[in-house]
Amino acid sequence: MASYNKVIMIGRLVRDPEKRYTASGLALTTFSIAVDRPFKDQATGEKKTDFVRCKAWRQKAEYVADYLQKGRLVAIEGRLENSETVGQDGQKRYFTDIICDNVEALDSQRDSAGPAGASDNLGGGNQNFEDDGYDEAPAPVAPQRAPQRPAQAAAPARQAPQPQRSAPPQRPARPAPAKAPEPAYPDDDYDDSDPFADE
Repeated sequence: MASYNKVIMIGRLVRDPEKRYTASGLALTTFSIAVDRPFKDQATGEKKTDFVRCKAWRQKAEYVADYLQKGRLVAIEGRLENSETVGQDGQKRYFTDIICDNVEALDSQRDSAGPAGASDNLGGGNQNFEDDGYDEAPAPVAPQRAPQRPAQAAAPARQAPQPQRSAPPQRPARPAPAKAPEPAYPDDDYDDSDPFADE
């Protein structure tokens, strides 16, 4: 029976892809994705996350490096490939990579940005992974709440302008009545003698 090696996964990029060129001029981009497991750990109640190493060659390498960033949701299709390296301590280290035949973005760059800290929380688990050029997976960070806007003070109600009342016209003062002239008594016609003086 012929062997069959096919892998399809959906996850988020752990960090920005890294592109380099081989001695023959071929483009090679390496990246990792975080894939949540469909069940939770019975002991801790936390959901585990697997961090998968991926490689893309040639045109796919250019696409991944130019258009994908940390936190983007992608679907990859390819095959498994095992490799080994010798560390500085002389011990052999074995790795499993996915050689990508197809990589497609499942969200937009604006959707992957989200609130502050959302792109860093790429998995529910706390597992770490190590390799010959890959960083450890970031620890989950609680999303931050967006700052609330202060309540705006209500604008004071406008008062309707009141019509101004004009003062009533003042009546003209009545002139005082003129005094009647006193009669004049001439001194020459008055007899002030006593008629009973001779008696």
